[in-house]
This record gives sequence, C-alpha cells and structure tokens, in this order.
Amino acid sequence: MIKAVTFNLGCGGPHPQSRIDAAFAWVTSARDQYDLVFAQETPGDEWLVLWGGTHDVYLFTAPKYRVRSAILVRRTALESRSFRFVSEKYHDSYVAVCQVRAGEEWLTCMSVHASPSEVADKWLVDWPDLLTRPTPRAGLGLWDSDMLLTSIAVVASQGPALIAGDWNEARDWDLTHADGSGAAFFERVHDLGIIDCTWSQWNQTERATCLPERGVSLQVDRIFATKETAVAISDCVVEPLPMPEFDHMPITFLLEIINPALLPRSSPNPPRNHGK
Repeated sequence: MIKAVTFNLGCGGPHPQSRIDAAFAWVTSARDQYDLVFAQETPGDEWLVLWGGTHDVYLFTAPKYRVRSAILVRRTALESRSFRFVSEKYHDSYVAVCQVRAGEEWLTCMSVHASPSEVADKWLVDWPDLLTRPTPRAGLGLWDSDMLLTSIAVVASQGPALIAGDWNEARDWDLTHADGSGAAFFERVHDLGIIDCTWSQWNQTERATCLPERGVSLQVDRIFATKETAVAISDCVVEPLPMPEFDHMPITFLLEIINPALLPRSSPNPPRNHGK
C-alpha cells in the first residue's frame, strides 16, 4: 500500500512567519510517513530541497505566481516521471503534475489548487485555443475551479488519474448561500465520470478541512479519481491539524497499486527535481 496525503500548507497568500516554521517542522515527520504527497501553497525552494533526499519533486518551474503546488514521490516506493498537459500554462504553479507507474500503466497524479476567484480576462490569455472554455454556472461568472475541472477532465480522458488538493468548492456552501453553486459544481464532477472519493467513502457527507478566520468551516480539500483508480483508494481520513499554525487539515489515504515497479529499498538513487 502507498501512504498518501493531500495538504494545503497555507504559505502562498498572506501568512505569519510561524506558519512557514510549522511547514518546515512538518517535513521531519512527513518524509518518513508518506510515499506520495500532494502539497499546495508550499513555502519556498528551501522547503522542497528538504524532500530531495527521499522523494522526487515535481512542480511548475518559472512560475508567475507566489502560490505553488508540488507532488513529492518517494523514489524507493514508486517509479515516476514528468508529464505535460494542455492547459498547464493557464494554471501555472497552482497545479503540479507527474505520472507514477501502476503495473503496466502510468497513473497521472495532479496536486491542484483552484483560486477562490472569478476568472480575470488577463488569465484567459493563457488558456489554450484548442480547448473549449467551460460554461459558467447559473447566476455566476466563470470561476477558476470551473477551469480546473475542465483541465482535469481532459487529463482523465487520456488514462487513469488521481487529483488531490484544494478546490475551494464544497456542497455545504449551499447551506449558507442561496445560489446553489456548490451542488452545481459537483453535478459537473459526477457528469464527467470523476469520482469524489471522500464523498463516496464517507456515505455522501462532507468533513471540514479548512478553518477560516471568518465564515463557516468547509471541506474544500478533495481527492478526485477516475473510476478505475478510485477503487484502489481507501482509508480517507481528515487528520487533526499537525500544528495550530495551519488553517487546513490534511487528508490521508491509502493507494493500492497492483504490481508496482518498485525500486530496491537500498538503491542509492540520486535526487531529482523536475519542472514541467
């Protein structure tokens, strides 16, 4: 079994120095615990270097934005390689992607973060012409989460995929807002044939993962997968805050990969740091 986690460290937007310190401290235990890490809002390059002795690091290089996602893959547990996708320029450092060997196939993994914002015209300059833009949800403008869902649908149509991260979308949003946008978003997820793994495993309930300074705590962090991948995911758990400085709680889960191309545990492979 592969032990995995998705965790928004909250070091992208405004944040205190104490949260950066907590993110660095978390690495000490997380490196030993997790084979596959989907990280969002990571601190700077020095934080990523700490993983280099045990994990291969995948991220978007030369980013325009301060917010950065990463995927960290333990090289003695999984064989991995870089991967490109058609709308990567639009998402920039908000999305990191790679592939890991799963038997005879390659599983595409994406660490994602949707900006909690309507899409600005200047962002659309980087949206690929060959990819149709999504239609806004009723009564709303076009949101970054809509763009991200379109992107992962394309990736999922090409083969097995596992997408984890902060979507800034929740069904329970509709409990305090009358626009129905939460339900509308997840109807689109369902219609695309993408499995919301925690929703499925938790008997169609949500468990809060974000503790905002204002407003209601919601589950904005998600594990999405194609159908053939979702059956290999189990034991999804919202963990307590590793340290009080964080404002998101990690979700841990197990991934069963049949006949993975494991490298010998004693193999002294050099660290690799991959851009896009």
